[in-house]
Amino acid sequence: MTATAPVPAADALAARVAALVAELEPELVAVRRDVHAHPELARTEVRTTRVVADRLRAAGLAPRLLDGSGLVCDVGRDGDHGFGSEVPAVALRADIDALPLDDACGLPFASTVPGVAHACGHDVHTAVVLGAGLVLARLHDDGLLPRPVRLIFQPAEEVMPGARSTSSSRAASTASSGSSPCTPSRRSTSGRSARASARSRRRRTRSP
Repeated sequence: MTATAPVPAADALAARVAALVAELEPELVAVRRDVHAHPELARTEVRTTRVVADRLRAAGLAPRLLDGSGLVCDVGRDGDHGFGSEVPAVALRADIDALPLDDACGLPFASTVPGVAHACGHDVHTAVVLGAGLVLARLHDDGLLPRPVRLIFQPAEEVMPGARSTSSSRAASTASSGSSPCTPSRRSTSGRSARASARSRRRRTRSP
């Protein structure tokens, strides 16, 4: 059997996570709004990738950029409490691309890019997985992370072949035992259905 870190008492761990989330919440809301205001279409998500990578590096992590855009980042592989490569990781995935639509939200952080908008929630997904990674990194520093986690920020989810191109890359797939995507898997295999779904709710861009 592969050893993993002991799991602390559930109440204590939940309290620690809640405190970290509360601490990060204002920053993550700001990140979500920034990403929403600067949407990028599939395979052009350079700025979004940079925003995420810079924040992960500031937390002491080592994100690895994918070709063109997108990145992966491991939490729990290094430091005093680091896990070896024999311990499989759990993967968390966020899609980061926007849609070729006008932003009709009318909010102060509405898209600044004509004809491009985060109308499908990928700005939220990006902020959520970034926040999860930052919390998990703090838990790892405290010796409270029971196994390593791989963060995957996937570009070009809205176009074919969707997640397939990212999941087939060595950086994204090595040492991951599973993934918990932020969107249903069927969206990754059908860009057309994703765009049709987005068009049906193009006037319902969420406000945070």
